[in-house]
Amino acid sequence: MAAEHFQTLVDREVAVDDAELHVRRVLRLMIDREIIEPSQDRCLPDPDAWGHRPGPNAASVVKSGDDAVCRLQVNGVSVTIGRTIFDSGRGQLTPRCPDCRTASEPGLPWLDALDEWFTRSGSGSLACDSCRGRNPVDLWIYEPPWAFGNLGFTFWNWPPLKVDFVLELSKLLGHKTRLVSGIR
Repeated sequence: MAAEHFQTLVDREVAVDDAELHVRRVLRLMIDREIIEPSQDRCLPDPDAWGHRPGPNAASVVKSGDDAVCRLQVNGVSVTIGRTIFDSGRGQLTPRCPDCRTASEPGLPWLDALDEWFTRSGSGSLACDSCRGRNPVDLWIYEPPWAFGNLGFTFWNWPPLKVDFVLELSKLLGHKTRLVSGIR
């Protein structure tokens, strides 16, 4: 199976109960502008999953302006609703403290904080070895980028999205967002 690249725009603040409303608004905008097709089909890496294929105007929202994305077998837009850690699927992960920007080793305390965040079984916070500041694990800075949230829009095998399109979707969502790119 070939590696697939992706870009996921993650809404970092939406409550899971409100996510469906935001999904409808974002999909409606992309369908109305013909960025994606209105109907869904099997265009995602998981052959049993359904997504929206690129529409006739998909090239207008990617940096290359190339419509080659429209000719790929795996090229859909998928939506994830529910508490999720959106990772890049690549490289050695380096978490950095949001206070002092010092890199940390992703060891057992970090894994425990991730588990607490994901399961809501605790504070999900992590202390920095350098400055001793304590912050929720979802506020740490990750390289390659990660994001935590209840809603993500994943663009499979699309060229890099234009910054103004990402900002437009972020404004429509009305929350802090983060773009996570990677491979699977």
